[in-house]
Amino acid sequence: MGDDPPRERIDYVFVSKEIRVLRYGALTDSRDRTFFSDHLPLLVTLEL
Repeated sequence: MGDDPPRERIDYVFVSKEIRVLRYGALTDSRDRTFFSDHLPLLVTLEL
């Protein structure tokens, strides 16, 4: 997609009140400084 990482947060994980979010983050890895999409994979640790 381009050489610059996305600047705005556009990817979300929605949870209900019964689920606790322990950690979250967007994975900003690229290949040769190239991002293939404006969407980033998210890594989320939840407590159910």
